[in-house]
Amino acid sequence: MARSLQKAGDQVGTELEKRVEELCLEEGIVIQKVRTEMAEFQLNLQFPSPQSSLNVFQPKGKEDTIIVGAVIEVSDTHKQGLRALDIKKREEFIWNLRLMLAQGRVEFEMRHPDNILERVRVHTFLFQDGFSKQAFMNALLDVNRSKLQVIWFIQKEFGVSPPSPSPSLDEGTSMYR
Repeated sequence: MARSLQKAGDQVGTELEKRVEELCLEEGIVIQKVRTEMAEFQLNLQFPSPQSSLNVFQPKGKEDTIIVGAVIEVSDTHKQGLRALDIKKREEFIWNLRLMLAQGRVEFEMRHPDNILERVRVHTFLFQDGFSKQAFMNALLDVNRSKLQVIWFIQKEFGVSPPSPSPSLDEGTSMYR
C-alpha cells in the first residue's frame, strides 16, 4: 500500500488512516489522534457515545491491517469480589467469561493472575482488501458489544461499582481502552 503525502505537523498518513477518519467524520464519531511508536497511526474514538472509548490503530509494518479494540479494566471493588470467592468459583468465573467471549466475533486476551481478573482486551482485525464502511462499522459495533458483555458479566456477578474516573481520550497512550 502506498503512503500518502506529508500531512500538517510532519505526520505521514496512510490510505487506511484517511479512510477511517473520513468514515468517522461522516458518522459524527469524535476522534483523537495519539502518537505512539508502536503503530503507524492510532485513533481514539468516542463510540457509540462520549462515555465509551474504542481505539483504531495500524500496527507498525502492517500496511494493510488495522485493529479495532478496547480494554476493560476491572475495578478494585470487583477484584475484591473475585478474591472473596473460593478457588473453584474464581476458576468457574474465568471459564464462563472465556466461553461467552469465544461465541462472539472478536478476539480477546485476558489478564487474570490466580484467576483474579485484571483486564480484558477485545479486538478485531480489518484488512485493506475488505475494508468498507460496512466492515468498519460492524467492527466498531462488535468490539463495543463485546466490551459491554464483559462489563455486564462482571456486574451481574459482583454488582455495579461506584463510578471511577474513566480514562480520558487525552490519556490514550496505551494501544486501546
